[in-house]
Amino acid sequence: MVRAAFLCLSVALAACHTSKAAEQAQRAARVGAWDEAVIYYQQARDEHPDNIEYRMVFDRARLEASRAHLNQARKYLEMDEPDMLAWAASELDHALGYDPTNRYAHDELAETGRRLDASPKESFSTDRSTIFGAYRVLDPDSSRSIRLHFPEGTSLRIVLEALAKLAGVSILFDEPFRDKQVAVELDDVSFREALDILMQTNGLFYKAVGSSSVMVTPRK
Repeated sequence: MVRAAFLCLSVALAACHTSKAAEQAQRAARVGAWDEAVIYYQQARDEHPDNIEYRMVFDRARLEASRAHLNQARKYLEMDEPDMLAWAASELDHALGYDPTNRYAHDELAETGRRLDASPKESFSTDRSTIFGAYRVLDPDSSRSIRLHFPEGTSLRIVLEALAKLAGVSILFDEPFRDKQVAVELDDVSFREALDILMQTNGLFYKAVGSSSVMVTPRK
């Protein structure tokens, strides 16, 4: 789905000169980092207000970003755990921010809000060091050798999302997470080794959510 959407965006840009911002947006779209893609496509659109293609791909990227957050919200809700309701609500809110016309997201957010109000407050953990302090081993095959080369100025979120895709897992970002620009040169490392290195060098923790999802948050 992400690849098909990105191809559509690339075709739309093929007939016009690609700005630096649009190139960054395309890189973000390749790995499904639609939040970053929206930011860069908006920059390209603002820099070239008369360019119809940039307006088109910006609108398309917003829809893809909305779908991505909606899909992530569904994953949280499918876990059927009280602690995941707040995460689901946050993702639904992001989805609506990109596409306010999405009636399904409106309805899901309203229902999730009702479930949050009805949930016992003590069921939600507030000690972030307890939630994220322990590293856990993921079930997916993490022994396969991975190679990650990203030049200086690459979004850390894009790096982490690319790593997750290589390992076949989903990556989630805690609300306090703040993106930054990094350079990464990793060769012949496992998924777990690469993840540990990125966590330690960027002041982050991760928590395995189930067997195929990782949640990332800043260290205190």
